[in-house]
Amino acid sequence: MILHILRFRFKPGIEEDEIAGVVASMYRFAEIPAVEKLVVGQDIAADGHYTHSMVVTVPDVEAMREYHEHPIHAEADRQGLPLIEDIMSFDVSDDWDPGLRRRLQDIVEQRMADQPDIAHMAEGLGSPDH
Repeated sequence: MILHILRFRFKPGIEEDEIAGVVASMYRFAEIPAVEKLVVGQDIAADGHYTHSMVVTVPDVEAMREYHEHPIHAEADRQGLPLIEDIMSFDVSDDWDPGLRRRLQDIVEQRMADQPDIAHMAEGLGSPDH
């Protein structure tokens, strides 16, 4: 199992209806067959730095590839990334395979190579693997 966790904050001045649109686009991740569980909501961590979080659960690396390559994911990135001020992304897995990190990084790197417009939007936003 792999949990893909995203924490983010919108740029100052972004209207609530724009934020609601981005959140709605993220809820569509549940339509991706590889996604087993999805949570999108307020980030309630004590540091208070991020305002929103998302957790996507997939069963394995191939499912993570499907999630990253799905058009719904690209659509949400194109809608949301221009409105994001800061973002942090990380993955957690119960699979102790020492090669897992590299395989997940390869998926993200390939996605950024295949979708240079998204890679450009993600430049300078915290972590590149979202």
